[in-house]
This record gives sequence, C-alpha cells and structure tokens, in this order.
Amino acid sequence: MLSSVQALGSSAVIVAVAIRVGERRVVESLQAAGSVDPGSASRLPLRSFVQKWQVARLLTAGVIGETMDQAQYLKLPEYIAYRRQRRKRALVAVVVIAVVALSFYFVRA
Repeated sequence: MLSSVQALGSSAVIVAVAIRVGERRVVESLQAAGSVDPGSASRLPLRSFVQKWQVARLLTAGVIGETMDQAQYLKLPEYIAYRRQRRKRALVAVVVIAVVALSFYFVRA
C-alpha cells in the first residue's frame, strides 16, 4: 500500500513539473518575440500535440490571447494572477497530502 502511494505521489510530481516546464516555454516564447499585446502578436510554432495542448490550456485560462489570424500574445497581468492562483492551489495540495500521509502514518503505528 505504501509503495503505491509513493509511486502515485512521484508520478503526480513528475506530471506537474512537465506541465509547468511546457507552460514556461510557451510564455518565454511569447516574451522573447515581444508578443505582449494584440498589435505585437505572433504565431507560435506548434509542432506537437503537447505544445498545442499547452497553448489551449493557457488560452482557456485567459493567460494568452489570440487575434483573428490566430497569432498569440501574452496577457501579462492575467499571467501573474494565474501563477499566484496556481501557487495557492499547489500549497493546498501539499497540505492535503501531508495530512493524508500523517494519517496513514498514525493509523499504521
């Protein structure tokens, strides 16, 4: 039981890191291109399913915008608020995992 919980926890961390790295790459690409408003929007080279998925996630979250010709740009204030919300959510998840881990520990003791 304990090894499956550890494997699940490790898998969750790996997936979270992969999502964050992909998100950061999209944001850095837009910042490097100077795409911070609709007038300076540029098309991202979306070569894989994962890159398309990352852009779709950020579009849905309102972090990046898209012009009529499907060029993307970063909405910086929205991105800052989005990151703040994600940090809070991650902190809550860590607290919940710690409580569950402690309850498993004390139940087995």
